[in-house]
Amino acid sequence: MPDRFHPVALVSGAAEGLGAAFARSLARRGCDLVLLDRKGPELEAVSAELRATFAVNVRPLVEDLADPSSAHRVEVACRSLDLGLVVLNAAEARVGDVVATPFADACRVIDTNIKGSLGLVCAVVPGMQARRRGAVLIVGSNAGLIGHTRTAVYGATKAFGVRLGESLFAELAPFGVDVRVACPGAVSTPAFARSGARVWAPLVAPPTVVAEQALASFDAPGPVVVLGRSNRALMAGLRALPRRLAVRLLDRVMRATYPEG
Repeated sequence: MPDRFHPVALVSGAAEGLGAAFARSLARRGCDLVLLDRKGPELEAVSAELRATFAVNVRPLVEDLADPSSAHRVEVACRSLDLGLVVLNAAEARVGDVVATPFADACRVIDTNIKGSLGLVCAVVPGMQARRRGAVLIVGSNAGLIGHTRTAVYGATKAFGVRLGESLFAELAPFGVDVRVACPGAVSTPAFARSGARVWAPLVAPPTVVAEQALASFDAPGPVVVLGRSNRALMAGLRALPRRLAVRLLDRVMRATYPEG
């Protein structure tokens, strides 16, 4: 990892899965860490593991990004820190058709994935601008690149992340702040297991691999990077189709992945 991402990195959604993998990868590189998650005991366990294994400083912040006041608390906690990297990984998802999803559940996804991520950007990126160095990594998804039934609200929030990242890529470049949106496919996280998804095992990537690919995306032309050869081939094939055919094909795939009932 280039020195510009030191000395401190912030990772949201760090209590398990991909967020914990990011934290381990960054700790291995010698970064001190600020870790955010709403799952307090799990977050404390990951923090203790990283301190013991890598001898880095770790500050866990138990925050629910769906709470509008969380961004201010994070800003206060990070005000004196020299943040070199922010990983916007925290996300909520609900499986089901849009009209069958309780509105409150859909709003929870929006509040976490859109408002929560934007709140973190507004909380910590001004400090990077002032220091004229740093990086922002937005964890996107293939679901944000084309419409997916059964996870439509989640995909729509990830599409927001793509557009936000593209805009920040240009907006922050004059200040020496680099931005990437890293879009993985299926990742073998606890959340993915809880979703009940039926995906052919070779197409599900380990979190450690995805975290390394995402961090390496800063070495690739930006701002949006699709992670993994199979995912890049899939997205290229879908883009080659008329949009109406691509979304109908994905509808069949998603209904097999997340059967109703």
